[in-house]
Amino acid sequence: MNQEQSEFQYDYQLDFEYIGNCRITYENYTPASEEDVKLSDLDPQFLDDFKIQDDSKYFLYKVEPDDSYFGLELKFNVRSADQLMQINEISENSLYEGITIKIPRKQSVPIYEQIINQEEKQENLLDSFQQASNKFFDINYVTNLGYIKGQLTVHEDVLFFYPDYNNLGNEKIMQEAKLKNVQQLQFQILLKNVIKVTKRDFPAFIQLSSKEIFRMHLIEIHLQTKRSKVALIQLIDVSQLSELMDSINSVLASYFPPTPNKIIETPTKPQLKTILPFYYNNDLKLEQSIQLAFEKLMGSNAFISYLESESEIIDQNLFMKVACYIPAIFKSQRWNILYSSTLHGSSIKTLMRNTQFSQPVIMFVRDLHKYVFGAYLSDGIQKSKDHFYGTGESFLFTFKNTQSLTVYNWINQNNFITLCDENGLAIGCGDKYGLYVDSEIYHGYSHYCETFGNEVLSSKENFVIDRMEIWGIYQG
Repeated sequence: MNQEQSEFQYDYQLDFEYIGNCRITYENYTPASEEDVKLSDLDPQFLDDFKIQDDSKYFLYKVEPDDSYFGLELKFNVRSADQLMQINEISENSLYEGITIKIPRKQSVPIYEQIINQEEKQENLLDSFQQASNKFFDINYVTNLGYIKGQLTVHEDVLFFYPDYNNLGNEKIMQEAKLKNVQQLQFQILLKNVIKVTKRDFPAFIQLSSKEIFRMHLIEIHLQTKRSKVALIQLIDVSQLSELMDSINSVLASYFPPTPNKIIETPTKPQLKTILPFYYNNDLKLEQSIQLAFEKLMGSNAFISYLESESEIIDQNLFMKVACYIPAIFKSQRWNILYSSTLHGSSIKTLMRNTQFSQPVIMFVRDLHKYVFGAYLSDGIQKSKDHFYGTGESFLFTFKNTQSLTVYNWINQNNFITLCDENGLAIGCGDKYGLYVDSEIYHGYSHYCETFGNEVLSSKENFVIDRMEIWGIYQG
């Protein structure tokens, strides 16, 4: 064998595979020369200049450092983050900077660009609306990130919301949602897409730093586009609530029910569509979502005192007014009736037996002239064996025969807070008791006392009891 033949043999490669029983098979493979290999024969993904092919349904987007599914959904008006994950076959944890993903082409124009383009075509649409007979309302646009302050315009065919450009809360939401333009917070809803508009009332609540009762009403705008959605708004000026509801419903009346041969069209100048960046899905979780929205709006420093029992004297509103003045630790508790003169009979012994283990308690009395008054007693009601007990947290109060509450706090002149035995119940003392109820829960009197510096609480100094109730913290 000459040297040339030997070198040629070394160009052969021996590939072998172990198949058991120590048998080795050999495959003789001779590579083609580089001159015989053509780039057109290779699969395209192996080429250095390979790029994902674009198509008519999608366009390609390179993920930026601050991108998120939620931000992309808003930025490109994509139906949902789930849609993006399904199209690109990636999970919610697989969105990284620098990767290229597909975005649906039919929804490729960002919301804020749609709005800017519309403004250019419409030659300042807002100015033209202000010249027309439209209604304007200051509202909070309620979202899962918080509420966005701005102005709602009720046009004959569409609802426009314009966010406040200078509101710090709006800027915070933009940062959380990673939005670049405040116009991405605004919405427009075609009234032809609206199914119904309803008002939802929530329980009254109190801020810990205030003794004022707050009431919240949210307006639900139910609409149907490609999916069933609910937009939540809150009026800043509650006195405008009826006006807003009437304005929207008067327009909806022209759509529902449709009359024969009537053609319902959206505005033709300009052509618009419903754009709603934040909404709640109209599904089984809607009630829970709205409740969470209410609690977020209410804030962590607010509370609601719930009545777990039915009262013959007060309602939730009157009780909340009294609850404003009790210690903060008890304000958010649930309360139930411990004693009722109607349910349990007119006996001071029964009253003491039913209330002896409860602290604190709130006592409500109504006389024959419908005056409602009573006391908050920090140490409850118990047999005191001829001596006063209690703390300066206790107070007397009266509504008289109105909805207006007057409270008389301890004024540090003496410590005669509460006295109770078989003869009756007395609260506050001086020359006379501030409030006294006899052993039969039938007669009583109210007089000025040095303990609370109060005026007469009842319709007249000596009164006859119509109803009396003692409320304590619910232990269920």
